[in-house]
Amino acid sequence: MDRFRFVSPVLGLEILALTAVALVTSGCDEGFANEAVSFERMEVQDIDWTQVDSDFVFQVNNPLFFDLGVARFDYTLELAGADVAFGDAEGGLVVEAGGGELAFPVGLTFAEVYELAEATRGEDTMPFVFTGSVGFDTELGPVDLPFEAEGDFPALRAPQVRLDSLAVSQLDTSGATLDIGLLIDNEHGSTLLFEDLDYGLSLDGFDVASGSVARLGDAAAGETQVDLPVSVDFLDLGGAALSALTSGGKVEVGLGATADVETPFGLIPLEITAQDGLKVAN
Repeated sequence: MDRFRFVSPVLGLEILALTAVALVTSGCDEGFANEAVSFERMEVQDIDWTQVDSDFVFQVNNPLFFDLGVARFDYTLELAGADVAFGDAEGGLVVEAGGGELAFPVGLTFAEVYELAEATRGEDTMPFVFTGSVGFDTELGPVDLPFEAEGDFPALRAPQVRLDSLAVSQLDTSGATLDIGLLIDNEHGSTLLFEDLDYGLSLDGFDVASGSVARLGDAAAGETQVDLPVSVDFLDLGGAALSALTSGGKVEVGLGATADVETPFGLIPLEITAQDGLKVAN
């Protein structure tokens, strides 16, 4: 069960008033201030190739025998040395007696992040520094407890897929089996796994094939070529494409596909669109 919950402003003020009295009469101020807010972890709640929603989770020390209402909080998120996000908000959370967890939600768009803090090629994450304070209002005045956390933040970049080669691996009187060479540029340090690829293929503007591949292959860090085998029927081809496949000419190839990509941060769907003129290798 979560160790914090939303409360009404009236109840919050009543708790804060009790807190002010307790801090003065019970001598708990030293315990309250000693490592009052400590970083626990960063949790990725939702992520795709464009944005990420995450929670920065802290443990809040409350040595009192009743709950403490949070009046306000503010934060700054720094990634790879650049400030990329700021926030402040009213409270409405309660830290239970004895202490509990408090989560600060932060949502970021990767395009905006990389304008300020560029992810290093070959790395899956960027270093973060998360600082701010949690505030309590008492009859003696405001009490603001600072916090600071460091760690690694996801640096997800969509792999770039382009058409690289076209070869005829099998040919008979009714059709051909093509090997479509795909070049995948993976900027991460980890290998990306492409699964459950659904595709459609066009040659010289004619839709000639569609299908599914359970596992396309692994894309290690850097550039990797993988082959997509496709069967085409000559009846679906235009004259120019048919001539190119049988004589080794050039043909305009279009590929539209979706795939599930296994990343360091989970399985993420990817849309693939590629088009290029390729010389047929027989």
